[in-house]
Amino acid sequence: MMSSGKTGSSGVRVPRRSPPKQEKAQYIMFAVVAVLVITVVLVVAFGGRKGTSAKVPQRTKSVATRLTETGSAASRRSREQFASRASRRERSKKESTGDFRARRRRERAERRTVASRTSIRSSRGGYTARRSGTPVLQAIISQPDGERVAVVGSRQVKKGDLIEGRRITEVGPDRVKIEYFTKTYEVRLNQPIY
Repeated sequence: MMSSGKTGSSGVRVPRRSPPKQEKAQYIMFAVVAVLVITVVLVVAFGGRKGTSAKVPQRTKSVATRLTETGSAASRRSREQFASRASRRERSKKESTGDFRARRRRERAERRTVASRTSIRSSRGGYTARRSGTPVLQAIISQPDGERVAVVGSRQVKKGDLIEGRRITEVGPDRVKIEYFTKTYEVRLNQPIY
């Protein structure tokens, strides 16, 4: 027991006692906190998993066996579900092989290249062809009036023209200056413009 700093009339220290209501409140608070902690631990330990019980492997019957066993409408539905599950299982086995994955990858790559070559509707109302890859500065042509024209991809552009969001600021004898947002850079012949 703790003794208080007070002394009684005889000079002996009197032990300090807390009131009985505070003791009960402390015990109740401790019990509530303990229950909450145990609940949180149980939820974390068991609540995050689905199907915590050990799964027993089921013996699957063949579709033919199931067809001969039952004939009602409910059993027909279960047969159809079983058949679709079996076909999905076989399909997933086939898809797990490396050859199948490689073939799918090739097909996707072919679809992307075909899509990049097809024509699309532009925002200005006309049709434009999508090009795969970045446009390359192919040539610079001097016209009779002294103005130079750059051939970028299959387009002829001059000073002030836009190509794929980039503005041509200067066309030199062997290079072109391009402005994109606030940056200016030079592109020489046979180089991509970005």
